[in-house]
Amino acid sequence: MSPIRLFISHSNQDKALASGAPPVESRLAREMGTWTATAVVVGSVIGSGIFQTPGLVAGRVDSLGALALLWVLGGMIALAGALSLAEMAASFPNTGGMYVFLRETYGPWAAFLFGWGMLVANPAAYAGGALIFGQSLARIVPALQGWEREIGAGSLLLLVALNIRPVRVGALVLNTATWIKVFGLVALAALAYALSDGIEPGWRAKVTMAPHSWPGFGLALILVMGAYDGWQWVPQLAGELKNPARALPRALGGGVLIVVAVYLATNASVLVLSPSDVTTSSLVAADVARHVLGAAGGALVAALMAVSTFGSNQSGMMTDPRVFFAMAQDRLFFRSVGAIHPRHRTPHVAVALIGLGGILYLYVRNFEELVGTLILGLWPFLALSVAAVIIQRRRDPARPRPYRVPLYPAVPLFFLAACVGIFANSFREQPRFTILNLAVLVAGLPIYLLWRSRAKREAIQQLASPAEP
Repeated sequence: MSPIRLFISHSNQDKALASGAPPVESRLAREMGTWTATAVVVGSVIGSGIFQTPGLVAGRVDSLGALALLWVLGGMIALAGALSLAEMAASFPNTGGMYVFLRETYGPWAAFLFGWGMLVANPAAYAGGALIFGQSLARIVPALQGWEREIGAGSLLLLVALNIRPVRVGALVLNTATWIKVFGLVALAALAYALSDGIEPGWRAKVTMAPHSWPGFGLALILVMGAYDGWQWVPQLAGELKNPARALPRALGGGVLIVVAVYLATNASVLVLSPSDVTTSSLVAADVARHVLGAAGGALVAALMAVSTFGSNQSGMMTDPRVFFAMAQDRLFFRSVGAIHPRHRTPHVAVALIGLGGILYLYVRNFEELVGTLILGLWPFLALSVAAVIIQRRRDPARPRPYRVPLYPAVPLFFLAACVGIFANSFREQPRFTILNLAVLVAGLPIYLLWRSRAKREAIQQLASPAEP
């Protein structure tokens, strides 16, 4: 091969790695509609957090007004981010979601680091959800106690098997689990007031809007945003939606509004308990259920948590493998991970990879601490994806945008300002926690350079081989 041809092929490979979605993605089955995409949003967000977080948040602010403000503010931030991301999803409706937005706006290095962060962090989240699933079943059936991790591992294996099947199978499971937990939480909130004396008198002395401390308010906001986390994953399914440019904006906006309504109702229900009971509770939703339903209430919440965590992990199993699939198609990950099941048309190798990672984390000592430590590390990429709305409008104003974020640029700027505040407060109050997140991401840079070099060598060899005698 001549030096000129070698240089041209090298440059073309660079462009291919940073260009649009790979052509092969059209082979994924487009079988999902807006309703399922909305269920993915709701199912991804509502996991185990809402059963525990209200008590933790209340303990940090010690004020009814500040408590209400936190959950409303968190909902506004999530909605602003969702509406902003919806514009990117409609403009780049390709498999991979934020991976694609980052690749098209900043280049393959940013997209790879996002995928690297997901590979390190998200399996820990699956393991956390699977363990809570096992613990919830053990509360209902005491004979299962001591087998919580094994039950969790079994649930992940079941999810892998379901998601290797056609995507409509996983969508049916997700829709069922999502709406069971939504109606269950709303019903619990309604029963809390129907079967009690209403708001506990101790809360009436805490109606002030001022929190116990503003730094504590900031840390509580991190907890709230952790409970709202998950809506950003649905664009990863764009390659399997029937009409992604229309379905994704509707699912993102509508799904977040449903979550906000459920969260506000759930937080209102905890007010039937005394402030001290709420702030010292490790599972406040179960305490509310026991308060109004007796012993049966604890079993009811355990069942609801099992459904919720299983559904949340199912939502992740439907979305996260698509990022690794897109990375493999860009030659930034093992090529086999980009394989498509010949019969079911699903990224089965990527699905199995996620499931295996979650099972391995289940047996890592103190992995529970990793869940909270690593998940915040993905938020910088969410901020970059929202900032991409502004960058893309300036860079490519003629690009078709089937959906445009309302009140532009105020909405994306509001979300970005919230992200800056959250990161700054986290660094101030928990510097070790924040630095660890950054260190995990920076560790992906040399790995990216290795994969980049490997992909270029493979491309050059493929072009050179036909010319060999």
